[in-house]
Amino acid sequence: MKRVSFYTLGCKLNQAESATIAASFRQHGYEIVDFGQRADICFVNTCSVTERAEQKSRQIVRRVIQTMPRAIVVVAGCYCQLHPEVFSQTPGVNLVLGTVNKFDVLNYLTEITKDSTPLQLVNELPDSTPFCNPEVGYFTNHTRAFLKIQEGCDMSCSYCSVPLSRGRSRSGLPEQLVRHAQKLVEQSFKEIVLTGVHIGAYGHDLHPRTNLVQLLKKLLAVPGLERIRLSSIDPNEISQELIELVVRENRICPHFHIPLQSGDDEILQRMNRSYRVARFRQVVNQITQRIPEVNIGTDVIVGFPGETDRHFENTYRLLEELPIGYLHVFSFSPRPGTPAASFTGQIDQSTKKKRSQELHRLNTQKKLAFASKFIGGSLQQVLVERNHSGNMAEGLSKNYLRVFIDGNYEFNQIVLVQILQVGTDGIYGKVVKENSRVNAD
Repeated sequence: MKRVSFYTLGCKLNQAESATIAASFRQHGYEIVDFGQRADICFVNTCSVTERAEQKSRQIVRRVIQTMPRAIVVVAGCYCQLHPEVFSQTPGVNLVLGTVNKFDVLNYLTEITKDSTPLQLVNELPDSTPFCNPEVGYFTNHTRAFLKIQEGCDMSCSYCSVPLSRGRSRSGLPEQLVRHAQKLVEQSFKEIVLTGVHIGAYGHDLHPRTNLVQLLKKLLAVPGLERIRLSSIDPNEISQELIELVVRENRICPHFHIPLQSGDDEILQRMNRSYRVARFRQVVNQITQRIPEVNIGTDVIVGFPGETDRHFENTYRLLEELPIGYLHVFSFSPRPGTPAASFTGQIDQSTKKKRSQELHRLNTQKKLAFASKFIGGSLQQVLVERNHSGNMAEGLSKNYLRVFIDGNYEFNQIVLVQILQVGTDGIYGKVVKENSRVNAD
């Protein structure tokens, strides 16, 4: 039996797509092995969202070539869509595939040997490009499955290359997504994470038009599905209807990841974001008022062209003030082909680093403050993800707290946990009820 391994960089959408491609390989008789094990084919799914992501993509490809000299090396994804020549000119790479072409990798492999001329297949992405999610993903060593519901983006943020690498926004048909969710439940997944580039735009391109709330209602009707989690969603796409659905429905995790990017309206305008600070503040307050236990995370870019100390201070103060549970901090990275790459007022690396460090320190404070609210309080439903040596298990709560618990517990079960201690080294608790299906709030 031939063996294939995967290395996936970047977002949850990339992870979902790698799992879909892995499922196709399995159906054709391949064995999926962990990355680093001997394999006949090594598939690297790249990311191009930042310069650092591109650098890591190149490093991983070089590592594969060096450690697996006889394996067929497939490099695919966003970096390949934007700059295929980087990999097609790399000795040892056999197949370079764009963001849509990668789903047909098995067809292309029939034309490839280790010693043949590298093959590059990167199609343009016209508006008519269809949504592609042909198989239910194959997830190894996962308790949570990623379900791709949408891809592409119609926004024109001045710093972002995703519309160039992914094309226009496209949505999966509700009936197909429900079937995929049913199959994931049959595979014993207790939590499904809805993924995409822009999930708040789900259904706007379909006929008849639909939306994320309507899809959630259909997915909630899937028997046996215990938890649904939303991935990143823009503030303008969080409706009161969505908030109230999360309030009513215990199976939707009380966890929102809402990108801010900047806490200053002048910078948001330069970024060409579709909202301003007042809207972000309003949405966060609406959610926390209705869902007290909610964990709200956000993304922030520091060092955007033209960002002064005053602009950064506005961002810091907003994040300090709002009930945010955690931050993902990114230093601005100019992406070729985007307007912001040629903006005046580019910020030096030392300033970016200083501002990033300040926000990382704030992130530590925010995470501790949020988790500490639950010490000795309401019980947390924790999905056990792994056991560690030393008689300790680890899992994820519904509101996105990573919790360490004394004892070893069955992988992929949900246990009720009381939080006992919170520190910079982690969140610790004890199990008060062990059950494969817990319905307590």
